[in-house]
Amino acid sequence: MASAARILEDAGYDSLWASDHLAMPRGRSSSVYPYSGDGRIPWGSDLGWNEALTSLGIAAGVTCRIELGTAVLVAALRHPLLAARQAAAVAVEAGGRVTLGIGAGWLIEEFEAVGVPFVDRGRYLDHWIPYVRDVWAGTVAVHGPEDPYPNPEELTSLPMPPDRIGLVIGGMSSAALRRTVQLGDGWIGIVAMDGLDVGKVGAQIQRLRAEAELARRDPKELRVLLQVTGSAGRMQELRPHLEPLAAAGVDDILIDVDWRDPDQPAKDLQSLRDH
Repeated sequence: MASAARILEDAGYDSLWASDHLAMPRGRSSSVYPYSGDGRIPWGSDLGWNEALTSLGIAAGVTCRIELGTAVLVAALRHPLLAARQAAAVAVEAGGRVTLGIGAGWLIEEFEAVGVPFVDRGRYLDHWIPYVRDVWAGTVAVHGPEDPYPNPEELTSLPMPPDRIGLVIGGMSSAALRRTVQLGDGWIGIVAMDGLDVGKVGAQIQRLRAEAELARRDPKELRVLLQVTGSAGRMQELRPHLEPLAAAGVDDILIDVDWRDPDQPAKDLQSLRDH
């Protein structure tokens, strides 16, 4: 992770994003992967996943400019006090520049492994968000017994992050758009390179803006990111979509690059900038 972070910062990328899974099923999964046409998980159980917040901590120690984020953290898999303290530690080390992309999650087996009810993941996430914001403000507030994260008394939690840690909500569902408007600082759409459709992305952004206006929130306050999975080695295919995506309202595009060749990330970035 340290090598990747150095290479990506030196190449000129604006941000680095760590994805998140704690464990993968060995055999057939009962979960539906929401970002593929057939619902199947598009990778095998032998793929390793460095823990996302640990990865950002490693990157914080070897970089000085690049934004550090998660895309996306399956928030309910971690108690919000622990996750908030981890993210704050990264932000302190990095001098700020931390954004957490968070989502409700889709992998049933992960939730079973940590004892969080999969069917309640949305409710857990809705309580998780204000909890971490309290922690970053220096306190662990009192929460009632109906809260999945109750506290019997108010506690102090320091140090505070040097800058505001942004929370952007990941997902393509109506619930993700609602949660973005009500609780988030922005939205991360997630699409596969093979299924990238600028029109559909634009329609989601229009839905997000409509939700914001109904909630009397300025849509311009919401950052819009688009994660394009499976994009490594396909910059020539992605390049024609950049201007239409920007016109549709996308602020940031998250791409996959192969950092194991130290020269490739810079070549990929230049290829996109030359469009």
